Amino acid sequence: MQGAERMSIGKWKEESRPLYAACLDVALKQFPYPERVFALGLDEPLYFSKHSGPVTLSDNGALVLHAMRYNDNDHLRDASSDEKALTDLMDLLEPGWEKEVVAMRFSPNVLVGYDSRTLYHNGAGPAPSPVVPEVTGLYVAGDWVGAEGRLADAGMASAKQAAEEVLRYTN
Repeated sequence: MQGAERMSIGKWKEESRPLYAACLDVALKQFPYPERVFALGLDEPLYFSKHSGPVTLSDNGALVLHAMRYNDNDHLRDASSDEKALTDLMDLLEPGWEKEVVAMRFSPNVLVGYDSRTLYHNGAGPAPSPVVPEVTGLYVAGDWVGAEGRLADAGMASAKQAAEEVLRYTN
């Protein structure tokens, strides 16, 4: 849209701080330590979660787990050091895991969220309304929009609010 950079949508884009992560997705024949299901790093921005167990995620009986390193808005990090951090986390929480691997995928630069604004505004950063004030009838939705929720919750809440605005506008 011509002139968008001077509108609120241009300002939102300019002020956004995307959140990236390095992700390790692993499918195992069995979990060496099935009781270890979830962990968050206190000294490092690490995440570990077993998604198999209550839910079947494969056709062949493989068990799925994920390890992730949050990288803030730094999408130019050294992928090999991130991969090592994640395999070290696996070694710590699931010793012997590499003997059980069915499939593994490392993704060094996953976009987790379009704006990590709250981190830089003491946990309650300003988020735009779904209404684009300069363009009548234009609405936005996403993980970075609205005052309710974060990530998927925010995306759904802002989509609902945008749909309500469309209905109000058309009636």
